[in-house]
Parts: sequence; structure tokens; C-alpha cells
Amino acid sequence: MPTSTPPTPTPAPRGRLTPERELEIYTAVLNRLSENGYEGLRLDQVAEDAHCSKATLYRLWEGKRDLVVSALSCGAAEPDVITQPKPQSPVPDTGSLRGDLRAWADEFVHHHAADIALILGLARTCLAHPDLARAAHQRVMANESGRFRAMLERAAARGEIDAGRPAQGFVVHALAGPALLHDILTGGPVTTASLYTYIDALVLPALGAQPTN
Repeated sequence: MPTSTPPTPTPAPRGRLTPERELEIYTAVLNRLSENGYEGLRLDQVAEDAHCSKATLYRLWEGKRDLVVSALSCGAAEPDVITQPKPQSPVPDTGSLRGDLRAWADEFVHHHAADIALILGLARTCLAHPDLARAAHQRVMANESGRFRAMLERAAARGEIDAGRPAQGFVVHALAGPALLHDILTGGPVTTASLYTYIDALVLPALGAQPTN
């Protein structure tokens, strides 16, 4: 998502931490998750990165999982950028469903590198810890569902697709899965060209739309 400027802080819920310090800790957590995954995340490294003591982390959070869930729920926009939870990005509105989906692909490739690293680092752990899975879903996917719904509703109103197509409920899954796991599925990084091909070959036909502008 596009990087936003740091907002005016709100009161910190964690003991005597200021909002700025709390967000600095969360950013350190997300950076380490991206680099080392959940299993490799060490609170002494987080404490060092955030310039606090490990005792402070254990005093304010119940443990590593609680801290990670809190960091994901707060969600720095990308490593090294301290922000509050990411605002929902504007819904692409190019005048056609194909154009809207391609605009989403452009945005994803250019702004989701941090989220890809986070999801890969958390994937195995999420299987055993539903609270982590919910937090990861909320960070990466929750806003996307509403944006895709708006794109599809506009496409149906323009007559591009049939509003009753069962595939409409799965477009966000069909695109986000290959986008997030592209390295594993293909052996190469996700690109706009690869997502364009996927949109034209699979997503638009499943919706009954023509892969033309």
C-alpha cells in the first residue's frame, strides 16, 4: 500500500509507553519477522532494535505471540516506516474491471513486498495459532475484500459481469494467493506482468468477462 506520513499519535494503551515508543517496538517486530520468520524471532533482538530492555517487553506483553499479534494488528506500513494501522487504499476505478484489476496488481507489486515477507515468515506458525492467523489476515486481506467487492459491484452495474457468478466470492483469494506465494509457486518474484497474465487467463474468464480493455 502507499506509504503514509506518520499520523498524530493517540494515547498508548501499554503501561507507560508513549505511542511513538510502542510503534517503534512494533516496527522492530515486523522487521525481524520479515527477516527471520516467527520461529527465528528473538525478543532480545527486538529489544535491541527498539532500544528497550527485554524485561520491558515481558512486562507489557504476555510473550512473543502476544507481541506479534499486537504488532500485526497495529501494522507499520512497511519496514522502517512507523505508522498507525494502514488505512484502506482507494478502490481502483479505471472504467473497466480489467483495468481495475490491473491497477490493483500494480499497487500490490509496488507496495506489498513487506507483507509478502511477513506472510511467508508466519505461514507455518499460523497453522498452530489461530490468533496469529486472524491478525495476519486482518493486516493483509481484510481491506482487500471490501475493495474487490466494490470493483465487482461496479463491473456488474456496467454489465461487464453477471452479478450472480459464484466466482465473485473468490476473486480476492484467487489473486492474493498467487501474489503472496509467487516465489514458491514459480521460483521467481511476483511482477505486474505475471499478475496481468493470471487476471486475463483465469480471473476474468471465471467471472464471465472478456480479457479486453
